[in-house]
Amino acid sequence: MLNPELCTEEEVRTLVHAFYARVRKDDVLGPIFNRQVHDWDEHLVTLTRFWSSILRGTGSYTGTPMQKHAQMAHLDESLFERWLALFLITTREQPNQAMGERAYSTARRIAQSLWYGWQMQNAPGTMPHDLRLDQADKTTES
Repeated sequence: MLNPELCTEEEVRTLVHAFYARVRKDDVLGPIFNRQVHDWDEHLVTLTRFWSSILRGTGSYTGTPMQKHAQMAHLDESLFERWLALFLITTREQPNQAMGERAYSTARRIAQSLWYGWQMQNAPGTMPHDLRLDQADKTTES
């Protein structure tokens, strides 16, 4: 699945910067992210490494996103679904559609995984349930 030929580092950087510019302006997600991220320049470098590792197989990212997301007690599934909907809009705008499609399919798995992890950390007595991943697709159709 990992393919350095899929995209360039610059395409990954463009995707990450475009997406998080959209997130930062979003009425729902913007305040949450802006409270959590203290240095956006540094965070964008980290996120670019994350997506470069996923899309190109560079191995340039090291970190623990599950732990960081699970510690945020105020999250709910609608926020993950909104994140995914904004990600889909952004990937559809990218000139490299092969990269966009791969990034989005991976983002769906990441969102679901983070949501499961969040539920296990914050609602340990309940059975985790799936995100409504089709909601992201429907949100972008209107």
